Amino acid sequence: MTSDARLLIVNADDFGMSPEINEGIILGFRRGVITETSLMSKGPFAKEAAREALEQGIEAGIHIDLDRLLGWYSPGGERFSRQELTAMMKEEGFLRILSREIEEQIELFLSFGLSPSHINTHHHVHGFLPVFRLMIEAAQRFGIRAMRFSRTGYRLPTRQDIPFSPSIYREMEAELRRRGMIFAEQMIEGIETFMGQEIKGITELVLHPAKGGEEWRRKELEGVLSSSFREKLQKEGVKLTSFRRLAASQLTTRGREEYSL
Repeated sequence: MTSDARLLIVNADDFGMSPEINEGIILGFRRGVITETSLMSKGPFAKEAAREALEQGIEAGIHIDLDRLLGWYSPGGERFSRQELTAMMKEEGFLRILSREIEEQIELFLSFGLSPSHINTHHHVHGFLPVFRLMIEAAQRFGIRAMRFSRTGYRLPTRQDIPFSPSIYREMEAELRRRGMIFAEQMIEGIETFMGQEIKGITELVLHPAKGGEEWRRKELEGVLSSSFREKLQKEGVKLTSFRRLAASQLTTRGREEYSL
């Protein structure tokens, strides 16, 4: 594969959160525009989501949800100030609690009979360095070979963004490479943002589609199912891929296996 290859992972988050979300993700997979999903193993409809993933061959990763422990609640609420939360993440006792929760959610995911293609977090909280370290350690222990990563940080529309430091994020990327973890060269969140950007290298498109419920989620589904989405991929020569396919290629920055629409 040439260095100018354009590969796109279309990853739908929150699988297992609601029937509408499950239905939307399944529809996107059946239409061939969602390549994998991130399943919340403690979601209220996680068992149903896992059953569908197994029956339909949907590639699924683990969407770790630490919101309760971090004091985060919807819509956009935070029990602790960022200064307080940062201090908490330096406490060994609190880190042990987070680590146990991460492992518990991974083990629950595995109990569904699924093999995780990747791992990430709800609200991108592995953008906090202490959580990132816990996640990568857990991924290594459980043989998970791919993780979501954004070199430019993580935006949160309903709350403060995850703190971003170029030097810390370079450290994160170096650690991913040292551990042989698969990750995309860039992450784009949201269908509207994606439609306005040129795709280069390996990109992970993060979506939150649903067949009903919240309007913004419905629009995500409509966007990825639209003819405009397919036309953009064809015009720019973008091929769809997945974390598992990239892992199978044994390369961390270029995948050899892809499939097109």
